[in-house]
Amino acid sequence: MGAFTFVVPGEPVPKGRARASAFAGRVRMFTPAKTRRFEDRVRAVAVRDWRDPPLARETPIVLVATFWLPVPRSWSRKRQSAAVEGLLLPTSKPDLDNLVKAISDGMNGVVYQDDSAIVETRNAKRYSADPRVEVELMWRALV
Repeated sequence: MGAFTFVVPGEPVPKGRARASAFAGRVRMFTPAKTRRFEDRVRAVAVRDWRDPPLARETPIVLVATFWLPVPRSWSRKRQSAAVEGLLLPTSKPDLDNLVKAISDGMNGVVYQDDSAIVETRNAKRYSADPRVEVELMWRALV
């Protein structure tokens, strides 16, 4: 069984909806800049830590990601402490599925050929004074 673990520092950014613009009578779709910058950061960390060619397209992959979100500064100190201790969980935006999509897209072509190889995910949102994303991939070597 293979495994790869890495940490993306900084505040997690969810995958934004694709935007459209018209130019010279054609419609052009693009990813919002904030999402693109976050996916680039994920890719940079993965490239730095991943030493092998991308996993084969047929390799089933399990993705485990924990998104450590910043505690809102507008909260009282008591509520902030409770959040950091894990007594309060983030039930507001960003949506967990959009966070996962940004991470999985950021690793395309680096760790695996395409994120369609992901067959299972286990993910969580938590609060932390140190925002980051902890990512673990697991797979079985093909025989």
